[in-house]
Amino acid sequence: MADDQGFVLVHDPAKLQQWLVRYARVCADDHLARVHAQPGEWFVHVYRVLDNGRRHVVSIRMRWDGRDSGGR
Repeated sequence: MADDQGFVLVHDPAKLQQWLVRYARVCADDHLARVHAQPGEWFVHVYRVLDNGRRHVVSIRMRWDGRDSGGR
């Protein structure tokens, strides 16, 4: 789990889904590189934490190649 107050809060409403998928991938690449994750297929779920709980933002499936520079 990674905690981030990232750029998911700023987006062009016309491109929301594309933006959220990009956001999830960038966060996952960064996190997986920092923890030296094993290569493979990963399911990434992004939630926004609110005072009254959490709200699902986006989920993606991605292939991580295990490089420290990210699996792009």
